Amino acid sequence: MPDLLAQIDYLLFFTQDNPIKDFSNIVSEALWSGIPVITDKATDITEYTQFINIDPKRQIIRLDLENIESVRNQISTLIKNFNSTTRCPIEIRYSYDRYIDENLSTYRTI
Repeated sequence: MPDLLAQIDYLLFFTQDNPIKDFSNIVSEALWSGIPVITDKATDITEYTQFINIDPKRQIIRLDLENIESVRNQISTLIKNFNSTTRCPIEIRYSYDRYIDENLSTYRTI
């Protein structure tokens, strides 16, 4: 995954139509790598911010998928203002070992 994350400028992650709200490891890894996440208003970012301090204005780009004109304007602005890949500074509030242990614990209950 680090090789993939090193090559992307943004992570697209939409949950609006998901029947089950879930926690995504790829979102965590992207945020931990300083990659901005483009998501919809249905995504609960607090699920992730309990593990990492982020700058929500720089790292989380929320699209209102019900308003296509607004989405078009936001995407156009991102493209127009894009200079190069930049990573946002982050502060992890969670140990990786604890993260893995909690994932394993969750999977064992299934």
